Amino acid sequence: MSDTPTAALELVPEGTSPSALEMIERASIDVQIATAHRFPRSMELFKKKALDMVSLDQETAASCIYRRNVGKDPETHKEKIAEGMSIRMAEIVGACYGNLRVMSMIVEQTPTFVKCRAVAHDLESNYLAASESIESTTYKDGNPYPPRMRILIAKATLSKAHRDATFKVVPRALCKGVMAQAVKVE
Repeated sequence: MSDTPTAALELVPEGTSPSALEMIERASIDVQIATAHRFPRSMELFKKKALDMVSLDQETAASCIYRRNVGKDPETHKEKIAEGMSIRMAEIVGACYGNLRVMSMIVEQTPTFVKCRAVAHDLESNYLAASESIESTTYKDGNPYPPRMRILIAKATLSKAHRDATFKVVPRALCKGVMAQAVKVE
């Protein structure tokens, strides 16, 4: 044992000062915001790049559109299909829009459901929007899916939250022409 005195640890109540990690994250965001203001986005360049990307080939264009069956029309008995912009479209739009941070995470996962949240932050306007997505991980009889299927559902739910948050920050009106081009090329 040493005769050297040891310093007592000082306990700092939570919330009194930011942690080193919080300070690093704040500094990182501040630098990104400053960079966004130095290099503002161009709507013309956004549109050109997004149209070029969705027009790359038929496979890319098709991946930008999701379609799913939502039942039958009671009058015509034809299948009703919901159609919209997919996560691939959100990725293209986000990459071309620029000065945008998007993050998604699993908030809660149980044997019966998964809940995910995504946050999109426009660094130029300092506008931030969040979106949550919840999906069931059970069969119709209430039994839970096997683990691999629950992982797959969690990944899909993360993508849905990511897509929705992106389109809360990047106005859908700016994406209509990009969507029309994807349908045309498909």
